[in-house]
This record gives sequence, structure tokens and C-alpha cells, in this order.
Amino acid sequence: METETSSTKIAVFRKKEIRKIIHKNEWWFSVIDIIEALTGTDRPRKYWNDLKKKLIKEGYFEVSEKIGQLKLMANDGKYYETDCADTETIFRIIQTIPSPNAEPFKRWLAKVGYERIKEIENPELATKRTRALYKAKGYSEVWIEKRMRGIEVRETLTDEWQKRGVKEGREYAILTAEISKATFGMTPSQYQKFKNLKRENLRDHMNDLELIFTMLGEASTTEIAKNKNARGFFENQTAAKDGGGIAGDARRSLELKSGKKVSTNKNYLPKSDSRKMLKTTTKLILAAFIALSMSLGLESLAQTNDGIALRVMPNPQHYSALQWYRENVDQDQQGSPTRLLVDGYEAVRDGRTVYVAAGNVGGTTLYTNIYILSYTQNPSGETQDIFGQLLNNWTFNINVARDSGAGICRVLIDNSQTTQACYTDFDCGVNSGRYCDSAKAKVTRDVRRLGDLRAITDAADVYRTSNEDTPVQLLAGSYIRGISLSAWPSWRQTLGQILGITMPLDPLNSLWGCRNDVGKDPAGDGTCWNETIKQFNGTDGFTSAVLSTIGRVYYYMYPGTSGETSYQVCADSEAKGSVYSVIFAEQPRCF
Repeated sequence: METETSSTKIAVFRKKEIRKIIHKNEWWFSVIDIIEALTGTDRPRKYWNDLKKKLIKEGYFEVSEKIGQLKLMANDGKYYETDCADTETIFRIIQTIPSPNAEPFKRWLAKVGYERIKEIENPELATKRTRALYKAKGYSEVWIEKRMRGIEVRETLTDEWQKRGVKEGREYAILTAEISKATFGMTPSQYQKFKNLKRENLRDHMNDLELIFTMLGEASTTEIAKNKNARGFFENQTAAKDGGGIAGDARRSLELKSGKKVSTNKNYLPKSDSRKMLKTTTKLILAAFIALSMSLGLESLAQTNDGIALRVMPNPQHYSALQWYRENVDQDQQGSPTRLLVDGYEAVRDGRTVYVAAGNVGGTTLYTNIYILSYTQNPSGETQDIFGQLLNNWTFNINVARDSGAGICRVLIDNSQTTQACYTDFDCGVNSGRYCDSAKAKVTRDVRRLGDLRAITDAADVYRTSNEDTPVQLLAGSYIRGISLSAWPSWRQTLGQILGITMPLDPLNSLWGCRNDVGKDPAGDGTCWNETIKQFNGTDGFTSAVLSTIGRVYYYMYPGTSGETSYQVCADSEAKGSVYSVIFAEQPRCF
């Protein structure tokens, strides 16, 4: 269980560190850090002092009462009282800050705050989220298991220290340093320098053996403190030295027998299957890229200073190309991106650079990546022509197309088959009212669905956090209370208006199963709604199971229970279970 006020944690918003701390069982954030992140000012304290006066003039008289002076760790490693506020207060403060980063920050803050609420209700969620974050960063399952076990050992030790009268903060840090010095011959700060780290978490850069000996030192310290009934700082300091000494003796014995040092100056990050897949994918793409470039005349670039570059970035959050651009490109580098499609995948172009959000199927796993293609400044006309041809001829998922073969074009309105073979929706004709049912086309559409789910849930989380943890309830304005489908008018006219976004539509967005059925769709508008008898698809109520049998749409559902804080935003995957079975990294809530 969390204490009333725990130690400083670091969150990152667009490469800016935001200090946060658990206070009264929820996250409180450093106001100064947020102001610096949103405004870019080099004098955030003065900005905050002026802003407080402005807030009071605007009628927010209780601002001083809402701010808490909490001790946060500064860059020098010491703790200082810092102005902090909870999520609700931060939302009010940033309304007064004129910044283009305000809306993205609200989405970020809502997600961070809501995760903490759910973790208090169900501590297992914190463990699952930590595992998912490590996996998304590329760590192996074996390493993650040791790291999670190490976190448990550490928490057991700090709980014991708390019971025995050790003060959190400085005294914890001193005892931790004693264990580390006795175990490895280095304090944590010395160890960080040894590994060329700055503010990164030292244990996140330890190899398996370093983690094991860290656990041994801390577990031994816990046992000694308990068995000797150590009280206060000095008795626990002795226990820390003894516990670390046990681990240190074991380390030296292993080094003597193996002839190899346990401590390494490497910034350890094991290459998981996802990293290997990304590396392999990059190599394959580069090979194809070079071959295609040569066929398009890229050898002529050697006679100029022009260049075309490709970079592949993992996209474990499954952002759309536009959202990834907004979240990851520095604000001062952002322009006015335009949308386009590259081999059926959504992309955006900003000047000389194109960002493509595409999927890659490796084995039974779907990975989402961002492919960045760019050319140098002041290019020749020939270089720009080659760049355009590369975009037009870029082909993804060659392995899926090869293994699964072609599909056929289907008529969207009723899902009837044609005789035309296809690999992508483009093969069936632009705006033709037809789509391709090939495996590759299904993967392409699923990747888009993942990006849309991300955008919708981000907006829905912002709404929920801004409304005292109450989701959109859809009490009115839709055919069925608490429910909306992307094929219904309420999807954009009601739900979209409430969330403040243009609601994306499913790539197919058709309920063909009830078409031409006067009883199920008397209006002939593809909604499957009979207004006269108030029925969906000829039945009372709504069940999500029927959707995949009658078409492909997104749906939003609020269960309607009083006080319920959960909701569902769902899409029906076309390729999961046939082309792939696992989605790498952050899972969509309902897919």
C-alpha cells in the first residue's frame, strides 16, 4: 500500500521531465516542471509567480489552497519543497497558459492520472503496466522477470525500514548506498558514472547478474534487520553493511571462479524479439529500398550532394502517423503536415519528410512501426522525382502477401464477391465502393483501427478525468442509451461533439448484414435500426457479438451502472487469429 507521500518519480512529456509524487493516494505534479514543459521559458518560477496573480484576477481565488508544498528531488540529488498540484488543479492552471502543447499535455496528464487511480483500486495493474513498459522498451521476458522480482525485494526492504523508524528520503538513500558499496564496491551515484548514465534508472541498465546480486544484498539486509530487530537509522546502517557484505562476498567468489567481472560499464538493454524483428525489418526494407532506388535512377544522386534517408521507429502505442508526429516531433520543428496514403497505410508529409504508420507481421505477432523517409535540403528536381517514385512504389508486408496470396474484391454495401483478384484496396478501385479481402489488406486496415482506438480512448480519458472520473454516458442523442456505432449519426453528432474530436470511422464502416432487409433496416440507411419498434438488427437491445457477423464498425459502450468509471471503445479485427495472434506492446482495450 502506498504511503501518504512517497518518493519522487519522473514522467516524460515530449522529452521534458515532469517530477511527480504520490500524495493522498494520487499523483501530484511539479507545477514548475509543467510550466517549463509547456512554455519553454528559462524562468519558470517567475512565470509561475505571475501566473498565480493572473489566476486570482480571473476569480480562481482558491489556487493557493490547492497547491501543496511537497519535497521533490532536484538535480543535485537533494530534496526541496516544491509547489505541486493534483490532476484537477493542473487542468485548471494550464487553461490559463497559452501554449500549443496544452491539448497534448491534457491527454498525457489524463492518461497518467487515470492509470494511478486504477492502480490504487487494483495493484496488479501497476505490475502489469510496468511489465508492458519494459517489454515495449525491448527488454527480454527473462530480464523483466528478474527486474520485477527485484522491485518486490526492494519494496519489502523499504517497508521494513519504515517499520523500524528509518526516515524516507535521505536516510533511505544512505542505507541504499551502503548496500551497493558493500555489494559492488560502488555507491549508486558512482555506479551511474561507471555506466555513463545521468538521470536514467541504474537498475534498468543492469544485466542479469547485477540484478541478482542487487537482490541478494537487499534481501539479506531485510533478513538481518528483522532477525536482529534493528531499530532506527544507525542499527539499520549496520544491517545494510552486513547484508551488502554477504552479496559482495558472493560476487567476489563468482568472479574468482568464472574469471569474469560481474559489474559492467555497458548500458544493458537486452534485444528482445521485438528489437530483433525491428532490426531485421529495417535491413529488409533498406535492401528493398536500395534495389528500388537503383531501378529508379538513384545512382545519379552520387553525382550531387543530394541524399534520401530512411529510418524505422517502433510504435508500441499504435499511434496513427499524425498522432505519432504530434507526440514525437519537437514542437518548434512541427509544420502543417498533410495526409496521404503509402501502400494503403496512413501517412503524413511535412516538407521533405514523410511519416508512415505501417504494420509488420513477424511469425504470429503484429508490430506497428513508424517509417520515416526524408531527403536533403535544396534537392534537384531529379531527386524530388525519385523521392516521389519511392513513395508510389513502396510495398509493405511482402511476406504476408507471399504466404497468403491474393484476395478478391467485395462490394462494400452488401459484402458480395466479385471476380477481381486483389492485394490491396487500391486494386479494387479508389472510391469504387469495393474493398479487398486479402490478408495484406486486412492487416493494413487493422493497423488503422489500432491508431483510431488510441485517438478515441485518449480523448475519452481526457473527458473522464475532467469530469470527476465519469466517462461519457450517452444518456441521450443515440438510438440506444449508452451506446453508439460508427455507422450511426450519433457517432459524430453526439459522441464526437462531447469528446471534442472528429470521430474516426472504421475503414469499412458498413453493416452489410441488414442491407435490403426491410424489417431490420427499414430506412435503408445502413444503420440496422428500426425506429418504429426500437430494435437493432431485428432484436431488442444490443450485443457486440453480433457485429462481426453483420459488418465492420467501431462502437462505444457505457455499461450504465451508477458510479461506473469504465467504458469500452471497440473495433473488430479482421486479421487477428488468421494472420497474427499477438499484438506487440500496448494492447488496445477492445480489439
